Amino acid sequence: STKKGKFSNKNLMFTGGFKKISRSEAKVLAEKNGAKVMGTISKNLNILVVGESKPTKNKVEKAKELNIQIIKEKEWYKILNIWAVSFEVNQFFIVHKFFKVFENHRVVII
Repeated sequence: STKKGKFSNKNLMFTGGFKKISRSEAKVLAEKNGAKVMGTISKNLNILVVGESKPTKNKVEKAKELNIQIIKEKEWYKILNIWAVSFEVNQFFIVHKFFKVFENHRVVII
């Protein structure tokens, strides 16, 4: 079943670590937005999302060779229209408990 979303019918892959969310959270967000998350680079890949922390150079180079669209972490957040919200440390724990409530509003806790 194909979900409608910002990445409908797109094959997507991540490389590098993300500053604001974990890789597993990134995968869930991508899938919720209709993407199929792939583990290897091939000509079937549409988008490579490059995290700011230690992206794999080989993956980036191979994506360039195959003319795959490469987007950086910040651009990815913009496409998904994610709001970045900063909280004080003591508020973080309160908010974290209610993360499911925030999930529908696509709030990322930094």
